[in-house]
Amino acid sequence: MNGDVFNSIAINVNGSTYYTPYPVTRSGSNWTLTDNAIQTALSDGVYQVVAVLDTNSGSYTDSNTNELTIDTIAPSVNVGADVDKNAQFTKTATVTESGSGVASYLWSKVSSPGTITFGTDSNYSTTISANTQGTYVIRLTATDNASNAGTDDLH
Repeated sequence: MNGDVFNSIAINVNGSTYYTPYPVTRSGSNWTLTDNAIQTALSDGVYQVVAVLDTNSGSYTDSNTNELTIDTIAPSVNVGADVDKNAQFTKTATVTESGSGVASYLWSKVSSPGTITFGTDSNYSTTISANTQGTYVIRLTATDNASNAGTDDLH
């Protein structure tokens, strides 16, 4: 079946069957369903999935039950109280993600009169320092494994 073109794919999720007429090409043991019909029909959560594939070589039913995670909610990000300092300081944010888990963090400068330096810009906790006195807006973005992003700004 490797390299077969799938003529249709039927996904059984919690007893309901969803069909997609779009051809899907398999690569190795992986395939991806990009149709949003399942996601729009289900609420956030983890579902048991069985796939039935109709290929140009015949039908194939997956003998494994797999999990499908629907996660449409962005992480909640809180960087805490604003800071008025003319020195390096450490900021630790609180990030809550109840769906697929946090994939990445990114601290960034939104606006400022100078340069911002982060100790580690890819962690929820970092040191922050500026080279010029003034008003800065700094943002933490947390992105979950389903690519939902949540942000909070520090002034």
